[in-house]
Amino acid sequence: MIAYLIKSTISLLLCYLAYRLFLSKEKIHQFNRFFLLASIIFSLLAPLFHSPIRTSTEVAHFSVMSNPQLTSEQTAPKKPRLSLPEKLPETAALPIAHILIGIYSIFLMYFLLRYAITIWNFYRRTMTHQVIDRHGIKFVMDSCKDTPYTFFQYVFVNDTAYQKKQLDPRLLHHELVHAKQWHSIDILLVELLKAIFWFNPIFHLYKKAIQLNHEFLADESVNRQFGNINAYQNLLLSYAGQQQQNKLVSYSKHSLTKTRLIMMRKEKNLSNILLKLALIIPFILGGTFLFSMKPQRTTAPKAIPQKVTPHPPSAPPQGDYLEEYKQHYQHLQELMDKKGKVNLNEIDIDRMRQLWDFMSDKQKEKAPKVHGVPAPPIPEKKHASNYQMEEWTTNHDYGIWLDDTLVPNEELSGFSSKDIAYWQYSRLYKNAKNYDKYKTRVSLMTHDGFYKTFIMKETGFDQLTAYNKAIEIYTAHQKHPKKNAGQLGGKLSDLQQVYNHIPQWKKEKYEVKPPSEIIKNL
Repeated sequence: MIAYLIKSTISLLLCYLAYRLFLSKEKIHQFNRFFLLASIIFSLLAPLFHSPIRTSTEVAHFSVMSNPQLTSEQTAPKKPRLSLPEKLPETAALPIAHILIGIYSIFLMYFLLRYAITIWNFYRRTMTHQVIDRHGIKFVMDSCKDTPYTFFQYVFVNDTAYQKKQLDPRLLHHELVHAKQWHSIDILLVELLKAIFWFNPIFHLYKKAIQLNHEFLADESVNRQFGNINAYQNLLLSYAGQQQQNKLVSYSKHSLTKTRLIMMRKEKNLSNILLKLALIIPFILGGTFLFSMKPQRTTAPKAIPQKVTPHPPSAPPQGDYLEEYKQHYQHLQELMDKKGKVNLNEIDIDRMRQLWDFMSDKQKEKAPKVHGVPAPPIPEKKHASNYQMEEWTTNHDYGIWLDDTLVPNEELSGFSSKDIAYWQYSRLYKNAKNYDKYKTRVSLMTHDGFYKTFIMKETGFDQLTAYNKAIEIYTAHQKHPKKNAGQLGGKLSDLQQVYNHIPQWKKEKYEVKPPSEIIKNL
């Protein structure tokens, strides 16, 4: 549900921004009315559709394994447990969920009740006041001074002014346009959504935009019918101090702003309109894929076995490692179907690697493939050449990211090629954020940056490989202390931190020695 609310809210916001940037100042009011309503419906329904382009599990698994919160307490393989695990954390969270649902329900009932009462008041007025039917439009003789205004096919007018024919025909025509074009349907729809999603302020922006567009439509019709724009504007300005009393009606004096006055005199620019519409189309098509997600499965998730204490490596536990591995994989897939991404606390990626390590070759052939199982080794250092350093420094088509920080190209003049431990290119597309600044991103890592990223952090890379690299770097520091002065990896505490990232079962199976024992043999 949270994923749905986030996706629909982002979609609503992007569509509204597209309207404000491209369409709100153009004189295409009928299209804008359709666009605003379609944006709301699209944003509410798109997250429920199944996009033909599925999110690959490979990307999702990589994001899980690169999470810096991998636990160092891992377990040995064990038999799958068929009983459901205890749910103490979930039980503790239930009261909070109930409180939030209760708060939402209270406000929902309040806003829905107010919504229903307002509609009933309009119906009651039509039953208690005289109604004159003129060609399908019903004029309600009301005593209220805040008239005329329109609700569906009912135009509420002041009884005395109507009988004495004191109502300006331009104001009446304005309200007739509201009635004939059924503008009340738009307002009732957005008001209902405001009641349901009372916590989402974006619907207030949509209502303002929809009502203002209604006024554009009515003003355009009045000026086309009567022709004298100056006189009509002066008429509206004479009512500028009045405020609209009801939020569900269409009102000729609504939002009398400078924008509305300017729009009356604006001329259509066909080429400009076509250009902006051409920009809107790919935006909508892209949003269709961006905010679509697979429907949730109705089948209950299989229980994931709980952790047990490690077994000695000489006597690994017997069991169907493949079956347990498949249960973890199924659990991961169900989380992906529901959320589109997974949290590391919800799965045990290192347990899957452990099971993979204990499976036979035949079992591995039958096991579903998951990116990062087994864990990939860390990359080798890749030094830059002198030519590359000069090119990156002088050519501003390259955006330089040094240890994940964007720096000026000239800053590389203070570095030699030996100071760069790893580099990687990535070309930017035209819609990328920094495309106007540079065309190619160059990601550079110093020796410290390489050590932090691939060795010291608990990443998705293989911990044994990282530990071996850390030992090599530590040894190099001891042999050449001046050359490596100030760089990470030369302290026993650094080596101990990398050792602590190795799961216990790996330490036992591969007989990994702690740093204190390894140093003795150096």
